[in-house]
Amino acid sequence: MLKSITLFSVAASLSLLQACGQIDRTSQPVQHDNAGAPAVEPSSLADQSQWWGQSEATNPNGSIIVYNASLVLTIPTPLNHGIKVLEDGNITFEGRLAPGLVSDSAVAASNNIATVRDFYFNTFGRSSYDGQGSAIRASVDVQRYHVISIFGMKNNAAWMQPFKMFVFGAGGDNLAGFAEAIDVIGHEFTHAVVATTSNLTYVGQSGALNEHLADVFGEIIQHEVHPESEPFLIGETVLRGTLANKAKALRDMLHPDKGLVAQPGKMADIPAEFGENCTASSTNDNCGVHTLSGIPNLAAALIIKSLGWQTSKELFYKVMTERLSANSDFADYRAQVVAECQATLANVQCQKVVDAFATRSEEHTSELQSHSFISYAVFCLK
Repeated sequence: MLKSITLFSVAASLSLLQACGQIDRTSQPVQHDNAGAPAVEPSSLADQSQWWGQSEATNPNGSIIVYNASLVLTIPTPLNHGIKVLEDGNITFEGRLAPGLVSDSAVAASNNIATVRDFYFNTFGRSSYDGQGSAIRASVDVQRYHVISIFGMKNNAAWMQPFKMFVFGAGGDNLAGFAEAIDVIGHEFTHAVVATTSNLTYVGQSGALNEHLADVFGEIIQHEVHPESEPFLIGETVLRGTLANKAKALRDMLHPDKGLVAQPGKMADIPAEFGENCTASSTNDNCGVHTLSGIPNLAAALIIKSLGWQTSKELFYKVMTERLSANSDFADYRAQVVAECQATLANVQCQKVVDAFATRSEEHTSELQSHSFISYAVFCLK
């Protein structure tokens, strides 16, 4: 069965529609430069042919193709991504015919994916999510007109590994704005990076590491784009309504027990239901992948605080792409982070890394409540 690579799982069912704002894109293409600012309208015939969608754009670092899936009856697939509205920031022929589908979410997805793609290339020399310059396809406004969320995708964001595409739900009264959140885009893009490198199995501790690394780079990218934002909060801008009143963010890396659903911050706090005898299912979040990620998240937050953002992102990238394997667990992760540190950094820095993994401060002890999970997608990652 296909497993889920999603931003979160929440024990709540949200059904009301979130109306996404529409913007007039009838007079010029929506392009962006590296800073995300609008670019000028194309003037050459060659540019205009691309503007009218006569051929799919090609970018050596991965062209970005955005589809509006609000009219798709179930969920987007390679056979029906939705209506193609943007190619590398340019409005397509279809988008010109139906300008209302060039929604705020479509434009935000195009711009934010470009920012994340460029981060990986400029920082690590990685072309697209797979390092091969593959096209990056994203469907937005998923299930916008649905009263009932099929597979929970209306209120979620996901990398669908078998389909090689991203999906961003339309959202509702309590969760929305997935494509507009740079940490969400960074999180999902990193799932795709993991899938083409260490390929961490999406169950238990290996799956929690998959979620953890997506959180780490989602946060690193958000810090680069919005250094003024409060650090170590994941998905703080997507909470709405009653959920916004319950927590500051979906997850809090530095204080795992303070996220929307409390996470453990140390091994001793792992719930028995997610222990070595756990059988993965859609009702237990694949043995707690979104719960157990709080343990490495805390260690990573402490490492970043000690080593700084620049040094930490290089350290975590090397571990993610070169040192971990599909079945790596927390013990292997700790060993590989320490080993990479010892190979590249000074002893005093590596001692800080060791200390971060060894922390047992009562400040980070979680009071975890028993909860049943509803997986908000049953797709992605083989």
